[in-house]
Amino acid sequence: MNNEILEFIYNYFYKIDCSINGMYYYGVHGTNNLEDKYMGSSKNVNKDIALFGQNNFNKQNLVFFNNFKNALEYEKLIVDASMLNDPSCYNKSLGGNGGWRHTIGSTVVIDNDGHKFRINVNDERFINKELKSISLNKCSYKDSNGKMYYLNTDDKLIYELNLKSNITDKVICKDKNGNCFFVNLDDERYLSGELVHLWTGLKHKKESIEKIKNTMLIKKHQQGEKNSQFGTCWVYNDNLKQNKKIKKENLDNYLNLGWKKGKLDLYNKKINNCYIYNDNLKQVKCINKNDLDNYLNLGWKKGRKNEYLNKK
Repeated sequence: MNNEILEFIYNYFYKIDCSINGMYYYGVHGTNNLEDKYMGSSKNVNKDIALFGQNNFNKQNLVFFNNFKNALEYEKLIVDASMLNDPSCYNKSLGGNGGWRHTIGSTVVIDNDGHKFRINVNDERFINKELKSISLNKCSYKDSNGKMYYLNTDDKLIYELNLKSNITDKVICKDKNGNCFFVNLDDERYLSGELVHLWTGLKHKKESIEKIKNTMLIKKHQQGEKNSQFGTCWVYNDNLKQNKKIKKENLDNYLNLGWKKGKLDLYNKKINNCYIYNDNLKQVKCINKNDLDNYLNLGWKKGRKNEYLNKK
């Protein structure tokens, strides 16, 4: 991937006003869909939208441009230092920086001295883990009231407050023109193949792969206690027709209850199931392979069609 600014059909400069506190925000946006309900990337704006409700915010698309670059140049003229000093202004940075499109293919890292800066993701220091992303092992979460948290993935607060990941069932993807989108996994465009995963068609260079391998060997990645399966084993139960992965310390308890050590493919649901689809019903089902012939006789076909996955 490179750092070029993506182009869209519509590129415009907009303003958002909050009717509750009188604050405002200026920004630029590029899109192929004017009805995408985009309300800016400002954390403060989105925080207040969650607090006051989106119905108390009004967005106006003020000026349209032929390309995103011209929109940025216009924003640079409007959102200047004097505007940032206005306490009623949501903007926290000078206009013309390009938002997330200006940073595609890069990441913010931190060095051993605590200095933070942005580099390309293909930088050797990043590939070799000499420099680490500031978001490493971090994730955004939300509670039952919609309050957002940005925490380490092992933070006890996640369990104490029963927080849920904010990006569950989401995927970053792209269309045939390279335009990027952040959509739900059940989005029709993603299921139909109109949008594909961001990494589709891309792969690491051989040099990068070797560097990653060497780094993993040095760090003893997934070896010994660092292995995600360390201290676990499989057991199965013929009566329940079930496999289960348990901690080795609990093995004797399971054996005393009639379980046996090991794993049988016979009880692996994924192995014994298959997908079928029906064009008349426009439906996809996951069934046991033992029932396959019965369904084939009823007009079903083996396999699945993505366009039927979100149909009931």
